Amino acid sequence: MSRLAGATSLWQRMVAMRLITAHKILIASAVAFFAFFAVFELRAFAATGSAGALASAALGLAAAVGFGVYLRTVFARGREPRV
Repeated sequence: MSRLAGATSLWQRMVAMRLITAHKILIASAVAFFAFFAVFELRAFAATGSAGALASAALGLAAAVGFGVYLRTVFARGREPRV
């Protein structure tokens, strides 16, 4: 392998690593946002008794759980040896 090919390969691995790190950060932010949103809507439901607020809280909680499960799978893929 030439020196240039080796440098290109190293650069590609570094870019891929940064991209997956950014992806993990964004997904974790989505989990935090939707969890906060669910709590916010639950408080609105407690104050007003609105069925819309309860539905929004349930959907926010479902989104937080869904993104959390996805985040776990992304982290699990990082621990597997690459072929």
